[in-house]
Amino acid sequence: MTDLSYRVWACNPAAKPGFIQMVDDKGTVYFEQYSSATNFGRKLNFSELPNGKYTILVKIGYDEHRFSVNMQSSSRQWADVEQQELSQRLITMETAPKPVK
Repeated sequence: MTDLSYRVWACNPAAKPGFIQMVDDKGTVYFEQYSSATNFGRKLNFSELPNGKYTILVKIGYDEHRFSVNMQSSSRQWADVEQQELSQRLITMETAPKPVK
């Protein structure tokens, strides 16, 4: 199975309370991080997750950003990521590079 991971990073210049959370469509929480740092985030690895729909929620103060992730695997595992609403772009989500050996 390939490494399928994304880096989720939030810019929080006002240092407001914020969090990143990843849940499935049944409400099961797979990851949660709380922070008031000016920048925070994490590399999220989807490689071991079962097929299904997931939501990554990034909340800073009253601003909320949601990303839908649809996991599918067959002979090749992939994820379709879509931001659910357009807003001021303070969130970065990108495919994490593979480590150099």
